[in-house]
Amino acid sequence: MVAEMSIFENLKAELNKSRKARTSARTRVLSTVVGELAANAKVVDGQKVVTDEEAVALIKEHIRGIEDLVRLTKDVHHYAEKEILEEFLPHQLTKDELILIKRAGMSKGRITDLKSFMAELKQNWTGQYNGKLAVEVWNESV
Repeated sequence: MVAEMSIFENLKAELNKSRKARTSARTRVLSTVVGELAANAKVVDGQKVVTDEEAVALIKEHIRGIEDLVRLTKDVHHYAEKEILEEFLPHQLTKDELILIKRAGMSKGRITDLKSFMAELKQNWTGQYNGKLAVEVWNESV
């Protein structure tokens, strides 16, 4: 069984492909993210280690920055950069999926309040949910 690549490893592999294909915009976006992740990586046994959680957090931070830039400048050309970055995010849970997780956890007694709901999401679906949407789901008919 082949181990699945981490998001950081996937970013690096795609950066190398992009450099070989000479796709400058993609290369620029990916090299920025890979460079930031590498610069902030923890060294474990002589190797730089970046968790998927750290990679997702940085990608989302860059996406928020792009959205702010577009809102301020009205220049929608930056959305191409956002689309590049979104390729590397894990599947984001939908409202319906969050409702199912909430109901299942409540029926098993693991989820009793908002704090335990958010803890369940963080433990099992880190980087795969929108916190505001999760709170909204919790607040709807508990």
